[in-house]
Amino acid sequence: MDMLIAAFMGLVYVAPPGPVNIETARRVARSGAWAGCSLQLGSLLGDALYAILGLLGLDLVLTHLAVAHIVLGLGGIGLLLYLGLSALRDGWCGVRRSQMRPAARAYGQEGQQVVAVGANRKTFQMGLMMSVTSPFGLAYWASVGGTALQRYHGREAAFVGCFLLAEVLWALVLPVSMGRWRAAIKSQFFEWVLLGCGLFQVASALTLGYAILSSFV
Repeated sequence: MDMLIAAFMGLVYVAPPGPVNIETARRVARSGAWAGCSLQLGSLLGDALYAILGLLGLDLVLTHLAVAHIVLGLGGIGLLLYLGLSALRDGWCGVRRSQMRPAARAYGQEGQQVVAVGANRKTFQMGLMMSVTSPFGLAYWASVGGTALQRYHGREAAFVGCFLLAEVLWALVLPVSMGRWRAAIKSQFFEWVLLGCGLFQVASALTLGYAILSSFV
């Protein structure tokens, strides 16, 4: 039962419609389910780093929590603005136009596979950056996650393992489900999906910036 609670906490951590899940929707809409999986797995690696910090103890980080929150927040703001503006640009130009650049057509089938592998690698790295630069991960393991680890004294590793396993399942199920939805929707609708994702990311960046500014008041 305790490990089921850990898995449930992992789902609650990753399931809400935040920047990573919204960016996953954008990547799936533009490039397919594998792109969404790459982003989610990259984000999972960042979550795992914070979970390991929580497992080892956050004493050093907690000593400088305010500074870490500001530094990570500034990085997160820049990244979210970049993603948001990119999504708005892609939505404005149209999905088909962005996928039919002359350079991509010149590669041929083999070249397109190489491009796809490289794109998924960059998407994985983007997911990692989104997770690491989010102050939420640090704050979570310094509060709710840290309290849960104290409750499961002696079984901390099992708790973190079940927590991350739930995230792995989410990282695979969500993009695949979105990929099936993508195939059932007319391509013209993707442009509105991208525009909506872009607006959400820009709003998230502004909200994060407001939260940081409020911490100085």
